[in-house]
Amino acid sequence: MDVDLSADTALTTALIARPLDWRVRIVEHVEIDTATSCLRRRSLQALPLRTLLPSSAAQAAQDATTALVVLNVASVPRGALLDLDVNGPENAPAFLLPRAEIASRETDFLLALVEDSGLGSVDEDVRQLMEAVLGYTSTGWDLADAEDLAKYANSYLEDGFGRPLPEAVVAGWLDVDGRIASRLAGYGEAGAGLSPTEHPLLALPSFADAIDYESLDWHERIQALLTKYLTLLEEAVADAASSAQSAAGDFLSSLADYGRNYDMLVATTVPLDEPFLLKYSERRALSWAHNETQQDLVISDALSNHVVLSVDDPNVRITSVRARTAGQDSDAFGAFTTRQSQQTYAVYAHDPDRDYRITLDFTLAPLRRLQFVINTTTVLLVLLATAVAIEHPSQLRDLALIIGPSALAASVLLNREPSTLGSHLRRRSTAALGIALVLLLVAGVGSYLAPHLPDWLIER
Repeated sequence: MDVDLSADTALTTALIARPLDWRVRIVEHVEIDTATSCLRRRSLQALPLRTLLPSSAAQAAQDATTALVVLNVASVPRGALLDLDVNGPENAPAFLLPRAEIASRETDFLLALVEDSGLGSVDEDVRQLMEAVLGYTSTGWDLADAEDLAKYANSYLEDGFGRPLPEAVVAGWLDVDGRIASRLAGYGEAGAGLSPTEHPLLALPSFADAIDYESLDWHERIQALLTKYLTLLEEAVADAASSAQSAAGDFLSSLADYGRNYDMLVATTVPLDEPFLLKYSERRALSWAHNETQQDLVISDALSNHVVLSVDDPNVRITSVRARTAGQDSDAFGAFTTRQSQQTYAVYAHDPDRDYRITLDFTLAPLRRLQFVINTTTVLLVLLATAVAIEHPSQLRDLALIIGPSALAASVLLNREPSTLGSHLRRRSTAALGIALVLLLVAGVGSYLAPHLPDWLIER
């Protein structure tokens, strides 16, 4: 018998709040297979959920063996998901919830932490602001930091509200927005761009359709709304400072994390009395600095986390890997290397006291034997070009013997890499080889033509 528990938000809140009670092991595979992106595959081994059901869900599922539930599969960066594929137990279909619904359930979880901390109830206005903040998606405005926000706030908000705004009003909103950001500073990880939970001003245009613009005090109402949000954060900061282990601290950390990431909530059918397995895969972009790139990973959302980094191209090797705490330069805490080779790097984390999120910095390079061929050929061509420039051979047979190795260089340049990754990693050595080939050809052609040029052309 099957029961639908997907509408039970209390169950979703319980599963988000108590991940270690049902997540046994997570295995994540990061496969570098192209120059622009990597394939991320994650499998989640879970315990039976019946003992975690809240009273309302437990009563509805007392005669059921399976249930349609909403599960948080992973924490993913804000933005569009590329090539997403999610499978429930035994390849059952799994459906990603709409972004607004995810924001609503994340708000339920955050407000449950507020209630546990004893900070009091949160009114409906603040709840709506939190949902807007958590559901915020990037716009066409390129607001990289707080300075950009302050500079373009008037234009951004006028575009969002569809009407001009007094500068004094926007300045007041910006002041509260800056104080909010200062309260959350230190609870989240540094990252590119603005966090909407730290800068709720970004989400204000989402209220544009619900505002009565005929009311003379609508500016003040938004100011009051931002102030309520600020007051909630100030009370949470004060409570968190008084206790190292507090629900208020968890609320602030979760709210800050939701500014740059969100829970991938999916609805799927799972057995209630048996362990089950969830799988998902997606693509993440790669940004290179020389031949080095990085990937962020969560390693503390299960009792144990196993991460495997590998390269798909057999002509590419991993030269170095460093695991560090996300947003910091210190080495990651609680992550242990279990296996390392030229094409595989594995990390295992099981210590309860470990980083939640880490960053893998890794450098890739072509295999040494392939790079040796290119480098040797490049050096040979440069030496031959230098010899031609010094000796100036003019006989065609001599030049043919000297320039003959250019065919080897051409074959290397025309060789097709099995992946765009290999081509990307060889771009500098290939460019050097191409330049050396051109130098040799120019020196050879110039040496042959020089004796045959008319005297007047040489004189000119």
